[in-house]
Amino acid sequence: MKKYGIILIACISMLLGSAPLYAVETGTPTVEDAVKGLKEALEKDSGLCPVKKYLKADNVEQCFKCHTTGKFNLKESDPFEKYKLPVTATGRLFDNNGKTTMYYQLSDISDDAIRDIFAWLEWHPEIIYVQIEIQSPGGSLMNAWRIVGVIERWKSQDPTRVVETRVNGFAASAGFLIFMVGDIRTASPTAELMWHELSISGYGYIKQSPSSSSEQARILNHLQKTTNEYISTKCNMTEDEIINAVKDGKELWINGKEALELGIATKLLW
Repeated sequence: MKKYGIILIACISMLLGSAPLYAVETGTPTVEDAVKGLKEALEKDSGLCPVKKYLKADNVEQCFKCHTTGKFNLKESDPFEKYKLPVTATGRLFDNNGKTTMYYQLSDISDDAIRDIFAWLEWHPEIIYVQIEIQSPGGSLMNAWRIVGVIERWKSQDPTRVVETRVNGFAASAGFLIFMVGDIRTASPTAELMWHELSISGYGYIKQSPSSSSEQARILNHLQKTTNEYISTKCNMTEDEIINAVKDGKELWINGKEALELGIATKLLW
């Protein structure tokens, strides 16, 4: 019996990558000593181990499904592994002060990805907090409006739902517009945000003709007014102030601190 006890403890030591979990101060350890050592280690888990009561000398290997070698701690596991995100989504879930939070980084103005994420969230009503980090130079206005519409609709379905938009680096043009959709808008003090007049490139439904310039101007004024109105409802700037800040080709550049002063951001990240 002593011989087998020594062999078993040697095997356990190799599996654990450390000294045996249990040793007798005097004499040669037995199989019972080895099993007792494992059981005492498992007792430290305060009953979290579902198999410890079945622990025997011939099945101790199953401990390492849940425990690490060495110190025999419980392995870390993803508490959100039960959730399977849409294949188009590059987001992740994390615990935010007790709130299960969906995080997504928006670089391209990809309306399909946002649509898939918020459609998926409809199937998981327990997730009511979404954090979107924006790091974008901009993109299509129409794609941005679709993103804003999807997010605003999701929020409107339940008053407890919250969307936080944040910028650590750069949010410009369409990225700036999407930043404004957040109930909470956080920015790094050194982040840069930019808004400007819209351009007509990429809108194929505007006909090109000798008299088209006035029509282009009319449509651009319409699109600009819609965006400026939306932005003004979210911050301390009036629509006229926004117009004056970007008219005649000017660009409005502000850092995080200035965004907070204007109500464009609601708090700073640090």
